[in-house]
Amino acid sequence: MRHWRRWIAELLTNAGCDRRPALLYFLFIILSTLRLDFALSAFTGAVAAVELFALASVTLHPVWRTDDPNFSIAYHLTRSGVLLVAGLLASSVGVTIKSHFERALAAARPAT
Repeated sequence: MRHWRRWIAELLTNAGCDRRPALLYFLFIILSTLRLDFALSAFTGAVAAVELFALASVTLHPVWRTDDPNFSIAYHLTRSGVLLVAGLLASSVGVTIKSHFERALAAARPAT
C-alpha cells in the first residue's frame, strides 16, 4: 500500500523523472483548447491544479518552512497556481480562435 505513495513522491520531487510527469497536465490543458470552450479549458486547469496540490500534500506532507523546496507548501501552491493560470489562458485562446472562425464563416457566407 505504501509503494504507490513512494512512487508518487519520487515523481513530484527531483528524484524522479525531473518533473516530466507534471508536464502531462499542460498537455491535457492544451488539448482541452481544441474544443474551443472557455469553461472546459478553465475547468481542466482547475482540476489539474487541485489534483497536483492534493497529490503533493498526501504523498510529501509539505510544511511552510523547510530547507528543501520540494517539501514546501508555497512551492506546490505556486505550481498549482501556474496550472490554473495556464487553464485560464488556454480558455481565452480557445474563445479567441472560436470568434475568428465565426467571423470568417460569416464573411464567407453569400449575402441574400
